[in-house]
Amino acid sequence: MNKFTPGPWRAEHSGVLDPEGMIVAQPILGSLYRGSDDEDYATARLIAAAPDLYQALEGLLSIVSDSRGVEGYHLNGDTAEWGEFDEVDFAAEALKKARGES
Repeated sequence: MNKFTPGPWRAEHSGVLDPEGMIVAQPILGSLYRGSDDEDYATARLIAAAPDLYQALEGLLSIVSDSRGVEGYHLNGDTAEWGEFDEVDFAAEALKKARGES
């Protein structure tokens, strides 16, 4: 994994802050170009969740790779294989993007 500023991060109206209160990111495009401080704060919250989302995706994909699929997902009760779910591919691609691999 590429190194990034350790979390947890938190969103404030001034931007996204690391545990020591240093600015990690400062989304200001909404207020500069569209006049939307609410959009800036929503963007800051999404950015602040990034380390947690990354960890969650890694954990979920680890579970996926160690298991067969979802039993009972199909109406006939058969097990659905993970390859049937586009979401698994989307999650893997999101992690690659975060690592700079795509």
